[in-house]
Order: sequence, then C-alpha cells, then structure tokens
Amino acid sequence: MLRTVFEVLKGTDPEIVKFAIDKQNHYTFLEEIFKGAKEATRPFIMQRIKWLTDTQFDYYYAYVTNGVIGIISQWIRSGMTHNTDKIEKMFVLLLEQSKRDLETRSLEFRKLK
Repeated sequence: MLRTVFEVLKGTDPEIVKFAIDKQNHYTFLEEIFKGAKEATRPFIMQRIKWLTDTQFDYYYAYVTNGVIGIISQWIRSGMTHNTDKIEKMFVLLLEQSKRDLETRSLEFRKLK
C-alpha cells in the first residue's frame, strides 16, 4: 500500500500534496486512507500473527500506520525527491524487525490482552 500512496503523491502537484498532508491538518488525508484500509488488512495481518486479538490488532495497526504516515511526511518535507523504492524497502525491514521482536516477546504481549 505504501507504494500506491507514493505513486499517487508523486503524480500530484507538490504544493497540493504539502497542503493536503500538512501537520496542521493533523495528517487527516493520510489517516483517512489508512482508516479505509484497516478492515481490509485485518485478515491478512491476523493470519500472519495468529495470536493477535482484535484489540491487539487495533493497536498494532495504529503503530504501523502512524509509522507510515511519519515516513511519508518526512519524504514530503525532504522535497519528495528521495528514492521511494529505497524508502519502502527500509520500511519493510523495520516492520519485519518489529514483527520478529513481537514474536520473540509474544508471551509477554499475550498477557496484555
């Protein structure tokens, strides 16, 4: 999904992007995109992390999507010129490491139901 968001933003006038994804607007545009995708991604993520409860998924999704919003915002602030393929790969590595850490500590996490 990150790739799709980058492609849409790259094809849009940079001034419009900066306005639509302004910190003062509380990133509403990006939040709405990810809000709309939440239920569509729920089965996929819960299949990959089988022990997640619905509540834990909600927090995990918030964690991931806020990270994505931060990455996109940084890309915009840096002039939308950095290679988005590399940014996507970096994010995937961060997400995979986060998932591995979560799996390693899953017993502790499960107690937080």
